[in-house]
Amino acid sequence: DLTSLGVWSFAYATISSINLPSTLKTIYGEAFTGSDLTSVTIPGNVELIDNYAFTGNSKLTSVVISEGVKVLSYGLFSYCDQLQTLELPSTLIFMASELVRNCNNLTKVISNMTEPIEIEGDVFSSRQNWNSSLGRYDYTPCPATLFVPNGTLSKYQSIEGWTVFKNMVELGGVEAIIIGKSGKASYC
Repeated sequence: DLTSLGVWSFAYATISSINLPSTLKTIYGEAFTGSDLTSVTIPGNVELIDNYAFTGNSKLTSVVISEGVKVLSYGLFSYCDQLQTLELPSTLIFMASELVRNCNNLTKVISNMTEPIEIEGDVFSSRQNWNSSLGRYDYTPCPATLFVPNGTLSKYQSIEGWTVFKNMVELGGVEAIIIGKSGKASYC
């Protein structure tokens, strides 16, 4: 049974899809760098996805991280310039910086965490200049819409790393509440 994919296993491969086995535990750094994957689902029993494992996939449009995955490493999907949708499990305990750096077409992030974790401001955005009066970097807003579980919107809005999203949508059955940076709610 396959339990790990080594460094550069499928780097620059011309494969558009892959079925990762449920026995997979580890995806080492740059395993899929620059490949032609168009979508990927990470199985829930994966314990380690190493730095830059999927970086530079110019055709990747959709990523689903399955329930069970706990850690997302540095720069995991950076420079995946066609990435549009990213789904995160409720089981995450850590996301490293620059998860989706320069993923300028990202439009939808779905978080299934009812208790959102603390994250750095550059997980979903890019660092800007050092702001000495605040003692931290300023971050560019993330143009994607963040979809969160019903009843959790205020939790996400209170954690600085999540506030880089211009729009957050609370999912609750048929109705969704959209609250933009202005703080005004609209219903759809």
